[in-house]
Amino acid sequence: MFGVTVPALITTFHQNIGSALGLASLGAIGLAAKQWRVAVFIALPLIFLFLFHIAARTTIVALVCSLSFLVGAAVLVRSRKLALAGFAAIVLAAAVAASVFYERALRDKDVDAVAPDAISRTIREIQDPRPLFRMQIWTRAIHRVAAEPDRLLLGHGVGIFPIDEGFGPPNWLLRPAEGNKIYPHNIHLELLYETGIPGFLIFTVLTLLPLLFSLRHWDRLSAHERAAIAIYVFSLVSVEISGSFAYSYDFQFFYGLAGGVVALKRRELRETGAGLMPANASRVLEIEKTAT
Repeated sequence: MFGVTVPALITTFHQNIGSALGLASLGAIGLAAKQWRVAVFIALPLIFLFLFHIAARTTIVALVCSLSFLVGAAVLVRSRKLALAGFAAIVLAAAVAASVFYERALRDKDVDAVAPDAISRTIREIQDPRPLFRMQIWTRAIHRVAAEPDRLLLGHGVGIFPIDEGFGPPNWLLRPAEGNKIYPHNIHLELLYETGIPGFLIFTVLTLLPLLFSLRHWDRLSAHERAAIAIYVFSLVSVEISGSFAYSYDFQFFYGLAGGVVALKRRELRETGAGLMPANASRVLEIEKTAT
């Protein structure tokens, strides 16, 4: 695990280890025993250090976002203004940090050519002009979208991206093909490019619905349900960084899991009549009873 130097194994084997560890960490947060949840939070620095060592960059970003979602949802229950201010501050800080890192990476020519850590690998990919790195793929896809705004209405067509890249059509599960390996590495960008605005908007609404519902009823969700939503956030962020619509089976599974949590909670709210009241209505009633 610590001695792998073959690039192909580093990018696949290590990423799979990172994804499994990230999912396990979020799943453990949903355990009923409080001491186990505390143990997971205590172990998080070591987990991130290990993920950094094996260069599981997607997992690092996804785990940070899912943990931020958990914290932000808890804050939102108590103060909406504080949660919105915190969200804006995090987005601004992330944008500034990413911009500064990108600019410095372009100038840093002394990075170790074989260092496997996450920062060194990212800097090398930013500097490398070869077209199959993730950031170069994003850049070309965005430029094509911007250069042909008339194609935004219906897109270029499903499966066209690898053809435009010069690798031929994807056959997906029918048989191995070179085009199967080429995709925008971002599901929203892929749908915008291939299906246009309609597909992009439909997918966006569908992916946001479980999150919006869970935020609205966060104080009613159990620890297990909150962990399921956090795992869905983890998977959603992962496919936004390196996912393919045709191959993201784990994302489809965790989306179904989050949708199941939402469906069961909606049924529960209808049966108890709680869905007719605001999320904090029970707390307000308790305060009124105490006051009287």
